[in-house]
Amino acid sequence: ERGLGGEGHTSLLLLILAALLALAAFYRLPNLDYAEFQGDEARVMMHAAQAIEGQEDALFKQHKGPLEALLPTGFWLLTGTINETQARLPFALMNLTALLGVYLLGRRWFSDAVGLIAMALLAINGFFVAFGRVVQYQSFVFGLGTLVLLCCERFRAEGDDADLILGGLLLGSGALAHYDVVVIVPAALYLLAGGFRERGFRKHLPALLVAGALSVIVAASFYVPYLRHPFFAETVNYLTGSRVGGGLLHNNLGAFFLTSTIYNSTYYVVTLALLLTGLAAVYVSALSARRWLFPVLFVLGVGAVLACPTAWQVGAVNLAVLPFLIVLGGLYISPRADPAFRAALTWLAAPFLFYLFVVGYPLTHVYTLYPAWAVLSGMALIGVWRWLRGRLGRGALTGVAVGLAGLFIFCAYYPLFVFVDHNPEYKRTYPAHRNPWYWTVYDELLPYGYFGFPYRAGWKVVGQLYADGVLSGDYNSNEEEEITNWYTRRAPRSYCPRPDYYFVAVNVQDEIPIPQDEVASYHLAGTVTVSGEPKLRIYQRAALEGGPVVYAVEDFTARYDRDTRPAAFFRPQELPAYIPLQADFAHQARLLGYILDTSRAYPGGDLELTLIWQGLAAMDTDYHVFVHLEREGRLWAQGDNAPGCGFKPTSAWAVGQVIVDPAYIVPIPEDMPPGEYPLLVGMYRMDDQTRLPVYDADGAALGDGLAIQTVEVAERP
Repeated sequence: ERGLGGEGHTSLLLLILAALLALAAFYRLPNLDYAEFQGDEARVMMHAAQAIEGQEDALFKQHKGPLEALLPTGFWLLTGTINETQARLPFALMNLTALLGVYLLGRRWFSDAVGLIAMALLAINGFFVAFGRVVQYQSFVFGLGTLVLLCCERFRAEGDDADLILGGLLLGSGALAHYDVVVIVPAALYLLAGGFRERGFRKHLPALLVAGALSVIVAASFYVPYLRHPFFAETVNYLTGSRVGGGLLHNNLGAFFLTSTIYNSTYYVVTLALLLTGLAAVYVSALSARRWLFPVLFVLGVGAVLACPTAWQVGAVNLAVLPFLIVLGGLYISPRADPAFRAALTWLAAPFLFYLFVVGYPLTHVYTLYPAWAVLSGMALIGVWRWLRGRLGRGALTGVAVGLAGLFIFCAYYPLFVFVDHNPEYKRTYPAHRNPWYWTVYDELLPYGYFGFPYRAGWKVVGQLYADGVLSGDYNSNEEEEITNWYTRRAPRSYCPRPDYYFVAVNVQDEIPIPQDEVASYHLAGTVTVSGEPKLRIYQRAALEGGPVVYAVEDFTARYDRDTRPAAFFRPQELPAYIPLQADFAHQARLLGYILDTSRAYPGGDLELTLIWQGLAAMDTDYHVFVHLEREGRLWAQGDNAPGCGFKPTSAWAVGQVIVDPAYIVPIPEDMPPGEYPLLVGMYRMDDQTRLPVYDADGAALGDGLAIQTVEVAERP
């Protein structure tokens, strides 16, 4: 009995599908324009702008495939401008498509009921709600990966070569989204092997070769040139260091549960865990005539890992995976296991083993477990229902059904107030607005790994004030650089002391440290409100002519969105007025000039120096810069620093690039005698203090330092 009934139930089935799609859309489509782009989204959007503006390697500057940037790029090219809703909509629609794919897989493998339950569970799954609301790759890994498996299942069942070829094309496309798609490959191969066993390998070999070629060609169109790009080495270091981590095996079960119960209610995760545990116990019970034996061993083995996680650590290897490998092996060889169950189990096992035991820091990549987990949970729930139906009366069954519906509604409410409703913004105000009905194992949220949680600081106000000329100059902020780059349209950001402005947002998700004592010395120039609530404060260094201004983001949004042309994010660099000179440092960097503030040039005061550099050659060393006040062979004061206070390293300077470097403050000692002092500038290696030779415009050697000006140190006022 694979379906809900005969043909007379088709209308009911379509009605349920429509209702589930509407439910899923209710979580994914409303308020897409409310939340500002978070850091990873803003980075994608900036890469899209770079690609449109002709930067050939823009799509290589990521640690993943290009698909998430290509989608907004295409939309942007069609419309000329873009906003948050337009950028996010393709990801939400693919998320909905993926849910239909899961239903179709569950229906083919088990029954309509299993497919519908899996679809319902994923419709309210916090990971997929969140990823359906951001410009990120996960929805396409989910969607394309599910469709690949659907094609492979159709091929296994029907033997149509077209499904094989389409599956290869979709797999290659999934690889353009992210490497996560590879976790569906074992299940895909299992399904293909089943088709080959039934119909013969040679018959389908040409189609298999075409499918493989299409998959490789599509993926290679990006990854082959990417291998030759300098950023590829950085990507490898990022993946092997920041993701895989040290050690050979890990135990991420605790982190997995914690992350899952932040994105979902604890009751949702526990319910799915109980369903999967019960299903596993039923299947391993068939391994022995003593049906209790293997379920007891299963519970003891897994329980030992959960109860004593540190006991499994042996040197650099954590052996917590062993009980799970044994359980998985038992499930595969269980007499109850049919090809459909093994396919679903393989779909779950690959990401389960990889992200929970191989990768050191899986973060939100654990979302890849949930599609197969939902299908198996649907299978378990149908099994429980059939078991109860044979033992309970109609009234009791009705009570169970009402209870299950109540549990579903209770679990479904959690992602609604966490992701969709932004009054209040749940994550940003946690734990002030923590819902007491939802028990958690944590009191404080993790400091990282968040997507899709709504937050709006009103950054479009700042961007428009720059465009209107109200703001002019560099700034620093407690918000991520990717976010401020996007919303200020790449206004100059400085990490050095004394920028022109500080933009301080409230309850920042990934907060960047800023010197609070320096901010306190600035003048409050404006406050940005969102729905009347202060969210962002503008502090300026210069004295105010009037009082602070209150800006409502609602008054600026439309104007900002009208000027989101790609070229607007690449304003020509406006150099400040500076004193020109020309000196080459080892013919690698040229000092074009400087800006010197001597208004505090007295004992106990300081000098403030900005240098204007130009890259002459690619540098593989990050040089430091010395700024000295010297006289008669004595060093009286110095303000050495790395360019951009470490955020503009010389190894990143492009040939011909002009760098405004406001990194140098030279404190003048209290006991320094008034008088004239030469101000010397030079570059040196930090490791051995070797200075670079300096040459004038004609190539004549000037030594290892350049005297750019004589400074008059006055009496202390």
